[in-house]
Amino acid sequence: MRRFRLPKLALIVVLMYTLMIPTTTNVVQSAESYQWNSIPVGGGGYITGIVIHPTEPDLIYARTDIGGVYRLDPANNRWIPLLDHVESNESNLYGIDGIALDHQNPDIVYVAAGKYANGSPSDVLKSTDRGATWTRTGLNLRNVSNGNIHRAMGENIAVNPTSSSFLHVGTRYNGLYVSNNGGSTWSHVREVPYGIAGQGIRSVAYGVNPLAKHEQIVYAGIRGVGIFSKMKRSNGEVAWELIRNSPDSVARMTVSKSGILYATTDNRGVFKYNGRQWTNITPSSAYSSYYGISVDPSNENHILAAVRTGGSNLPLYRSTNGGRPGLM
Repeated sequence: MRRFRLPKLALIVVLMYTLMIPTTTNVVQSAESYQWNSIPVGGGGYITGIVIHPTEPDLIYARTDIGGVYRLDPANNRWIPLLDHVESNESNLYGIDGIALDHQNPDIVYVAAGKYANGSPSDVLKSTDRGATWTRTGLNLRNVSNGNIHRAMGENIAVNPTSSSFLHVGTRYNGLYVSNNGGSTWSHVREVPYGIAGQGIRSVAYGVNPLAKHEQIVYAGIRGVGIFSKMKRSNGEVAWELIRNSPDSVARMTVSKSGILYATTDNRGVFKYNGRQWTNITPSSAYSSYYGISVDPSNENHILAAVRTGGSNLPLYRSTNGGRPGLM
């Protein structure tokens, strides 16, 4: 008697078909036990800025040029996307030009959103629950987070560290704006110039007056003009004024606890200002373009400055003596 043999291909098909038909019990168990999780996806543009809350441990946000804003989840060692809910008709809001945190209330965060100058919409978004939900504040002026070398400058938005109601926003084309009610309404600061169109005001920072530490200052770095400050003047009036000899190509600014202003530029190096004079503290004459600048909140002599120019493996410079020239 001859045995009937199925071709190998037929046997494979039969076996696959059999394995693909589980019992009803197996299907139910699989559905009940399976857990859905987000799949990590690489790419998504550049990380253009990281902002750390000054008093809330591990509260850190990162902005991207085309992929929204993220908050660190330290318990699970991952980043939580905060703008994935944005629908396609508002996809221009995926680009983030700046982030500001409320020092008094760690639940509040603002972002200047807008990818392209010819895109729509752009706005300043506000969250009162650490980015779980957002509202638009109505400052519908162009942000440009993508497509130019100035995207890694900033932050162009800052909240008054002693009064949550006040915040300033620098724009690309329309100058400086201020809100005195947490972003509910905005006013144009007419004393401050617009700067170079498309670059505008890329950095805003609050600090104390290094010469009178009980007084507050807010700084605005205007591209092509210099740094303006709002503070109490010799006549007792609080007003905006251009700081004499300030660099006109500011990329980023930060202020130490004692009120020393640090500024990086994309063509002249790194500077600091003590309220009377500017000092060039550029780490290396081999580079003139620096973006990142950070001062250790627990040790003002500890400073980091990052080179920003073409190429890869660029250096990060560290000072332990306040950036004194020749001693870095």
